[in-house]
Amino acid sequence: MGVVVKGTLSRIGAYVVYEIEIALRSGTTVLIMRRYTEFVRLRDALCKAYPHLRGTIPTLPGKNHMHKLSPEFLGDRRPRLQRFLRTVALHPEMGQGDGVLSQWVLGSGPSAPHNGTRLGLKLSDLLRRREA
Repeated sequence: MGVVVKGTLSRIGAYVVYEIEIALRSGTTVLIMRRYTEFVRLRDALCKAYPHLRGTIPTLPGKNHMHKLSPEFLGDRRPRLQRFLRTVALHPEMGQGDGVLSQWVLGSGPSAPHNGTRLGLKLSDLLRRREA
């Protein structure tokens, strides 16, 4: 599974939305949009779901309210968010099945974005549909 946090950022109001491209082993590509706060929500849900892996779950880059829209700050944050997602996605436990990460990607469950569309699917359902 490959994860790419795109270089293009959509600015909506006073926050940044990251475009994330996830390439699945099946050849399917999933494109999602997430705010930084949704990454924080994902990390919190991972820590709760996998307390025995707390030391393995990567930290997120910090916030900087003064420079949150500056190209330099965003240029530094983007690859760090990408490393976070790749580490989680490639982990043999956190990245498998229909767990927290799948719910976050597909917009369902407690780790899903509150303002996003909830698809009501599981990642395994998506893979089966694409492969059929």
